[in-house]
Amino acid sequence: MNDTPVITCSHVTKTFVTEAEQLTILHDISFEVPCGRTVSITGPSGCGKSTLLSLLGGLDRPTHGTIFIDGFSVHDTSETELARFRSEKLGFIFQFHFLLKDFSALENVMMPHLILYGNRQQARNVARELLGIVGLENRMHHYPDQLSGGERQRVAIARALINKPKVVLADEPTGNLDENNAGIIETILLETIRQFDTTLLLVTHDSDFAKKTDIQFRIHEGNLFTL
Repeated sequence: MNDTPVITCSHVTKTFVTEAEQLTILHDISFEVPCGRTVSITGPSGCGKSTLLSLLGGLDRPTHGTIFIDGFSVHDTSETELARFRSEKLGFIFQFHFLLKDFSALENVMMPHLILYGNRQQARNVARELLGIVGLENRMHHYPDQLSGGERQRVAIARALINKPKVVLADEPTGNLDENNAGIIETILLETIRQFDTTLLLVTHDSDFAKKTDIQFRIHEGNLFTL
């Protein structure tokens, strides 16, 4: 872990325009995140938390401003370059696990590595190691419908980390879980991220979860505040 920024977000504004209105969700947001830190973003529903995460992940583009992740211009590049960047440098974890139902836990974790590098044996070896780290060494050949909600999210964590990303973006990763499973996933996610020295940017409604991160932000009325 060092103080070199891996995320630099400068004067980012996001405005949605419809026939009826022009709605600015994010107002002139600027921040930096050093390598290897865990960061949380909280705020009321509809405040722009997930919108900011989408911008950082290159899933949407800002109306104004610049976003750099590991020196790569997320906001100003071709779709081909952006797709490659996401595969190599970013991991995603969502509220819903988005596991492929016809593939085992092992195969789901293998998939991003196999797509990027094409080496099946290497993908299998790394996936097995990751599933062991998240405590699923005895469940790796089970299919999603044979796993609990918490186990599916563990698979999603392993899948997000298989290509050793610089940044993991997590959008309400415990939102669909009961309190006990949510606590387990919080611990596994934070411990695994720190073990890999990866940067985590987490969107959550859970203030207790947010307090476990190194840096805490809150979005209110489109503005970003440091807690």
